[in-house]
Amino acid sequence: MKQKQIINIFYDTITDYTEPIPHAAEHALGLTLLCRGLRTLYRLDLTPDSVNTQLQIGAHGKPHLTEYPHIHFNISHSHGLVMCAFGNAPLGLDVQKKISPRASLIRHCLSPAEQQLYEACSQTPVLQHELFCRFWTLKESLLKCTGIGISRKLSSITFQFPDFPDYSDIRCSESDFYFQQKLFSRDHVLAVCSQLPIREVRFHAPTQ
Repeated sequence: MKQKQIINIFYDTITDYTEPIPHAAEHALGLTLLCRGLRTLYRLDLTPDSVNTQLQIGAHGKPHLTEYPHIHFNISHSHGLVMCAFGNAPLGLDVQKKISPRASLIRHCLSPAEQQLYEACSQTPVLQHELFCRFWTLKESLLKCTGIGISRKLSSITFQFPDFPDYSDIRCSESDFYFQQKLFSRDHVLAVCSQLPIREVRFHAPTQ
């Protein structure tokens, strides 16, 4: 039996920019959160500049630290909310702001079975928008965990919520992966995917 792990997520928000927030600002905050996690969890006192010099990106965009390949982390950001997750095995993190998706994005992201459930919620737009965001973040977290990124079609992956609209039971067409999903504030949804079971997700609030 695989041992369950705790996922630690460090987060912060950017408030001194108007939309759209520059990618460079979110990247810089992501490095700061990465350093905060390294310091808190591994007692590594590194600066964002030193981390940036050893941050390597794999063939499909998955980052790792050259001097600490045993440390598994992933960074995500959306509309000024930035997060960095740490786990005991390869993982993927995705956070997204709830949106009203275009028809082309729905076709791009959702499998036929998922589109059917999405359309069944057409009388409740708020529920529809959250459902789409849940599908989207779960798929992105899976692709970020595996490191294959956009080389895989999102619509080729299917998620199910057997107890919908209860989202606690998450089923995926891809085996050997484990998921946790959370509502973060009223505007964002996040998903974590890992190759080890997840016992708990712990959030670390911004430092003063």
